[in-house]
Amino acid sequence: MNCSVKRFFSGLIFDGLMPIAAALLIAALIWHANPPKDLSYTIPPAGAVHTQRIASYRTEEQINEAIKLAAPAKTGYSVMEAEPEAATLAEEQPDPLEEGYKDLMAHTSVSSKGQSALDSMGLTTSQDDTIMLLAKLIYSEAGPNKLDQLMAGSVVLNHVYSDEFPEIHSLIDAIIAPRHYACWPYMIKNRVPSAEAIESAKQVLSGRFPIPANIIFQAAFRQGTGGTFMKVDNKQFGHCFYNNYYCYNDELSAADRYGNPAGTEAELIALAEVFHQEDIANGIVSVEA
Repeated sequence: MNCSVKRFFSGLIFDGLMPIAAALLIAALIWHANPPKDLSYTIPPAGAVHTQRIASYRTEEQINEAIKLAAPAKTGYSVMEAEPEAATLAEEQPDPLEEGYKDLMAHTSVSSKGQSALDSMGLTTSQDDTIMLLAKLIYSEAGPNKLDQLMAGSVVLNHVYSDEFPEIHSLIDAIIAPRHYACWPYMIKNRVPSAEAIESAKQVLSGRFPIPANIIFQAAFRQGTGGTFMKVDNKQFGHCFYNNYYCYNDELSAADRYGNPAGTEAELIALAEVFHQEDIANGIVSVEA
């Protein structure tokens, strides 16, 4: 090979490959200095605020992980966020059920008719009796599934907080109000709620199921001027229970009764399944339920 040819190939290698090698070196340095963000979901460390939406869980493993993360939340912030898991931090957190009860009592002023209704059942406005009253309503109104129980319990509490019912200032007054609940007085007075209904009452009162604040209609037919937020198909469970429509007036609220972000239909359906799995894990219902 003559000298001119050698010089040609040497120049080609030096002039052509060296810039490529330099570019690769620069890219590697940039990559090392600014690694790409990990887009996969990881559990946050203890004390971190968890904002992963429950509705994103799809596999059985992810649902089981969601059960751990769907810890009771305070009524002072979004219930779609989970509590820190560290034991030391958990000890500092107030009881969400107690906080939810206190908030309800802050909105409560029982009428004389309401007081008579409580007396007829041997109930008071204590925390335990409030849970029992809410469980009686849930057991009488909802179909045999967790989602309907949580929705029915949430709607009656929305009645207490809603400006659309200025005459209602307590849970019992929301239940006995004319044309509100056909299950009053006979079913609510006489039926003993199931363990699942009692647990659903606790989950609702704790502020763990954030339905929009203006969902105030629950019936076997559509109501309201705004639309239907959710239809719960109870007939799929092989029972004679009718379907329940959950409706609202005007535009759907983006906040729950505490002013926190409300869940979407998909999020609440997924969250109800998480609570159902919690009930199974805690022995409240059987696996077949």
